[in-house]
Amino acid sequence: MRTLIFLLIAALALARHQTQAALVDGSAPGQADLSFDLGFGHGLNGTVRALAVQPDGHALVGGYFTKVGGVERHYLARLKSDGTLDASFDAKIGTGQNYFVYALKLQPDGRILVGGRFSSIDGKTKAGLARLNPDGTLDTNFVTRVTSGGPFPNVYALALQPDGKILVGGNFGLVNGESRNGIARLNADGTLDTAFNPGKGTGYYRDVYSVALQTDGKILVGGNFRKFDNHDRQDLARLHPNGALDEFFSPGHGTANKVGSGEIHSVAIQPDGKLVIGGRFSSVQGKGRDDIARLNADGSVDGEFRPMSGTGPAENYLVYAVALESDQRLLIGGRFSAVNAGHRSNIARLHR
Repeated sequence: MRTLIFLLIAALALARHQTQAALVDGSAPGQADLSFDLGFGHGLNGTVRALAVQPDGHALVGGYFTKVGGVERHYLARLKSDGTLDASFDAKIGTGQNYFVYALKLQPDGRILVGGRFSSIDGKTKAGLARLNPDGTLDTNFVTRVTSGGPFPNVYALALQPDGKILVGGNFGLVNGESRNGIARLNADGTLDTAFNPGKGTGYYRDVYSVALQTDGKILVGGNFRKFDNHDRQDLARLHPNGALDEFFSPGHGTANKVGSGEIHSVAIQPDGKLVIGGRFSSVQGKGRDDIARLNADGSVDGEFRPMSGTGPAENYLVYAVALESDQRLLIGGRFSAVNAGHRSNIARLHR
């Protein structure tokens, strides 16, 4: 009996030691990957709003910044796998007070969909949505018009279906002249897919910040809204492939119990069906989570994913973008200076 007790104590001590070691070296789920680092003072000089990881491990980064590692790059850049700038990629997005990149999506052929708040790329008129060739030059064959009641439409989210159609989310009221509130679907050439009908969508001037596609064709929509097609949904909803609301997916009122004005800015779907949500919140369904959390496929909180303190107080920091890497890690981008008490300027990588 004493031998058994001794073995149990030894096993518990070993498990505790391994857990502590994982927290120190950053290998535990939710902890920062210390090998990905642009260096103190040499990161991005502005907020990261969008991330996309290429098959070769390079990462596209979009946001409010104008410099990366001290090199001039306006709102869109490409990083190598170690976090340093890929100097060969320069999209030449125009500069100005109203120019930002909010969304990025890679097509299988290497072309890049770019959404945001801009009116030109490389000197050519493009409002809110464009497609780039793999080298960063503008694809002039992709033509679409996203408009709103204000001077600039905002495209915050992009998702690519297996059939090549493109889901677009944001703050807009018209797409190619047709009424679409917050979300629409385009054909591969940029024309509107009229078979996708979300009804009243998120309503007038409500935001869709994230669109993610499940393997069964259903669509997850995250943002800052209170209703979808006149049904109560706070910040997170799921749609059928034709755009109609899936009434059986309801994570409950106040999925993100917020500090100040809260919202969900990113929804990423893991291969196991779990959802990683990033945004501005301090708890999810009553459980403490700072700006990033993981949900099970049914919408409940995954208790195993605990990124300790996350990015910090929700009123000061937020996670705008989450991207899954093939090696089971997560890239997160947003407005923050630390993750898990370690210095990280607006971009970090977590184990999952």
